[in-house]
Amino acid sequence: MSGSQEQMRVQMVQLCRAQQASKDAIKKMKKVLADTNSTAKWMSQKEKDISRLRKQIQELERAANALTLDDMLEILDIGREHPLFDSRKILRSTPEVSQSELALSITTDDAFREWQAADISAELFIETQLSSVSSRHVSAVSLVSSNLVQSLQDRPEATVIYFFCGHHTAMSDAMRGPSGMMRSLIIQILRLCPVRLDFVSVRLRQQLEPLNFRALCETFTRLVRQFPATTVLFCIVDSISFFEGHDIVQDCKSAVEVLQDLVYNPELGALLLLLATSPTRRNRATQRQLSEAGIRPRETNHSGVLPSTRSQNLLSTVKTDSDDDWHSDAT
Repeated sequence: MSGSQEQMRVQMVQLCRAQQASKDAIKKMKKVLADTNSTAKWMSQKEKDISRLRKQIQELERAANALTLDDMLEILDIGREHPLFDSRKILRSTPEVSQSELALSITTDDAFREWQAADISAELFIETQLSSVSSRHVSAVSLVSSNLVQSLQDRPEATVIYFFCGHHTAMSDAMRGPSGMMRSLIIQILRLCPVRLDFVSVRLRQQLEPLNFRALCETFTRLVRQFPATTVLFCIVDSISFFEGHDIVQDCKSAVEVLQDLVYNPELGALLLLLATSPTRRNRATQRQLSEAGIRPRETNHSGVLPSTRSQNLLSTVKTDSDDDWHSDAT
């Protein structure tokens, strides 16, 4: 064999070996890739298993810490008859003739009727122009509120929650102030409607137990959002001007904002009709508080009804000449 032939044979052998080495390398790479894919699938499955286990643990923790209806009622600590007692107290009273006549004029006002018949969520603020008012007396707006509560309770399609601020002004009253109002509104919802409490986290429960005002507002909001679209929910806050003390005025403003935010929330399922009243407009603290919250008392037009400032906002001011008949309890 010549030298050139031997050299060619060696090159062929080397080429074959190189080709075989390449094939072996490709085979190994394919095996590594297959193993990697298998590992990735295994890891993906394990991640899913871990995620499922975490959810199960969270569900078990929620179940262990779940707030029951009895738990919530115990935290709020309000007697079942509180709201009903307030309304009945007004209905059984003997108001002055001037206040009865004024109450009648309010209920026949176009703005009041439009608000009651609204087919979208709306708010109505009614104030009379008494120079001062006593919680011992029954004002025209309280007569309107109590009679409205009674009439709505006879309507199966309506759900009504309410609070009479003028009955809870004493420092010793456990229901005093916006915190007491929110507790009352929450407990009325719990007793009137089937709702879920699974939104109450450990953090929220810890805040509710000392009756933290922000936690009460959050709870109220979450409960109202659960109402179905078929619900017509009336919320009546009577004589809110009584909650104007320096120690609670900021909470009062916040409570009004919470209520208004729900009224104007486009994602709210229920139709929410909010009524707030004040027997007097001469106390500047209350007027500032309501004005900052978006309820702005203004001068009446010739019909005695305030024009609307927003498409869903009906504001009504009714004048009275009986200012001198009322006196405060200031001591």
